Amino acid sequence: MATSACAVNYTTVKEFVDAGNLENIALPSIYITRSPGSATDEIVVDEEIPAIDFYLLKSGNPDERNRTSQDIGRACKQWGCFMLVNHGLPVDLQTATMEAFDEFFNLTVEEKREYMDGKLLEPIRCGTSYESTEGVQYWRDYVRMFVHPTFSCPSKPPNFRMVCEELARYSREITAELLRAICASVDLPENCIEEALQMELCTQAIVGNLYPRCPQPELALGIPSHSDPSLLSILMQNCSLPSLQMLHNDTWVPVHLNPSSLVVIVGDLLELVSNGMFKSAVHRAMLSKETARISVVFVNGPSFETVVGPLPQLAEAAAFRSVSFQEVENPMNGLKSFGILVELAKNGVVLDRNQDTIATEIIVEDEIPTIDFALLKSGTIDEQIQIIQDIDLACKEWGCFQLVNHNIPEELLIDTMDVFSRFFDLPTEEKEEYLAAKLFDPVRCGSGFPGPQQDVQYWRDFLRMIVHPSFSCPSKPPNFRNVSEEYARHMRKISVALLRAICISLKLPESCIEEALGLESCSQIMVGNFYPPCPQPELALGIPPHTDPSLLTILIQNCSLPQLQVLHNEKWVLVNPIQGSLFIIVGDVVEIVSNGMYKSVVHRATLSREHTRISVVALTGPPLEAIVAPLLQLVDEVHRPIAFRATLFKEFITLRNNHSLEKTGLDLLRL
Repeated sequence: MATSACAVNYTTVKEFVDAGNLENIALPSIYITRSPGSATDEIVVDEEIPAIDFYLLKSGNPDERNRTSQDIGRACKQWGCFMLVNHGLPVDLQTATMEAFDEFFNLTVEEKREYMDGKLLEPIRCGTSYESTEGVQYWRDYVRMFVHPTFSCPSKPPNFRMVCEELARYSREITAELLRAICASVDLPENCIEEALQMELCTQAIVGNLYPRCPQPELALGIPSHSDPSLLSILMQNCSLPSLQMLHNDTWVPVHLNPSSLVVIVGDLLELVSNGMFKSAVHRAMLSKETARISVVFVNGPSFETVVGPLPQLAEAAAFRSVSFQEVENPMNGLKSFGILVELAKNGVVLDRNQDTIATEIIVEDEIPTIDFALLKSGTIDEQIQIIQDIDLACKEWGCFQLVNHNIPEELLIDTMDVFSRFFDLPTEEKEEYLAAKLFDPVRCGSGFPGPQQDVQYWRDFLRMIVHPSFSCPSKPPNFRNVSEEYARHMRKISVALLRAICISLKLPESCIEEALGLESCSQIMVGNFYPPCPQPELALGIPPHTDPSLLTILIQNCSLPQLQVLHNEKWVLVNPIQGSLFIIVGDVVEIVSNGMYKSVVHRATLSREHTRISVVALTGPPLEAIVAPLLQLVDEVHRPIAFRATLFKEFITLRNNHSLEKTGLDLLRL
């Protein structure tokens, strides 16, 4: 049993594991992506994935070749993967490959540092975890290198280049033969895909994955559920552990892989060119407490400039629009530049809602409380008392309210929406330095919603920047800094004024929360959200139901669409924004410090088929190193016992991002 927690102050998972006795290491919270309950609830079955004899495809008689092609087509349709035996790869080459990757992972961090922190499409890149994850880490180290049309490889270990070059050539030949068989299985000319995608210029990458021994494998993942942005991926591994799992008929199937055989995985691009006839396989990597595992994956696709679309012969009713391979390969491009889908259930965007869910949802139009800020600041004593009572009622019963007469210049509100809109209009290349950033990096942009649920994507692009105590923002568009800095300053003033009113409503000194949390050094984040028109808005969400890890959140948007919804008395209430108003959301930290007297509100963002919506959100919280706990004045052992344990605000943020939906993070602090 693990007996102590360890801080993750290491560059790689291997370095972390090698530094201590695994028996005495508790899994750091940032790696916890599964709960014991979810692990036991998952359906995992031992089922045989299809096996294909490559020798019969290459050297069999015409009947054997035809039968094998049909078997491949059936496997691609029903499973999205298959085992490949008798593939012709020399066993000694496979062994040498595994040894070379093992030697690479055993290099010191200093010897690998030149390849770390590289951008997505750099020739060689190594690191830890998994692409496009926010606030959560995966138990995996990796090296990825492009090996065609130009070959790139680390300089160490000594024979790495020779081994990888030879293996890459073999895997391209296998891929070409399999693509011909796939064409034949649907009565297309066997060179149809090769010619349409100009595969003589193909892009090929090799990815080596190291999954070290894990102290609590039931709580973590090596790689989350995902599909590959490729035509075909070919995988080999150094042991027979069934740690690779494929999703088939809503159940996880462990892959029992003989070390000498290969697993072939259908990628997103093959689903695209086949117009959905073949299905890219969702798969994940599990972990072991006793054994480390290395896998080597060959990812094969067209050149980055190649335009990929459904083959005309299979596209009587196209399910996808055409797109360049570089857009598919870059998972951080975002919906604004991506837009590959005609139906949301394609190519990795999994439906978050179904018809049954929609039918049972109760959505109502109800009047959300409105607070007049001018009366709070400048009204008579009686008016101020009434407004404070109104705030008290809104925070207890709703967890949100609309704020009018806030005295922020209308021009500043317009300029703020404008600069965020212009940021989202920038080409991907100009935003690339902020993509794939980590949770606490000053500026970060991307797509989706933070959290471990990688098999679901949300219809949203975002920009998030830390604006206090230090101000950070992108360098473009030109006026971004001036506008957002002024806007952030106004939001802090309003947040402080509202927190003072909240203190008075709780019968506390008005500066009680400020002093308890050191808000002169408060943390403040601005987030811009971009929700493009969605082809099937009834089946998707922009942001799922969640609460905010803040004291207060202030939201503005560029239109009057009631796409923001709050949960009130178990019903979703449409927020019909008052022109020029601010929307105030009570965050988790207010619920904690008030000892549960005030409630953070669960809310979500829905979508529109016709309209784009942009919102700008300012979240104010304590300093990252502040201890967040119920105020002692609000704790009574008999009538109102302490409801939450104390925690560092930074740890709470990390916890919330590991458990992103609804109130999970807050519930983990509840006593």
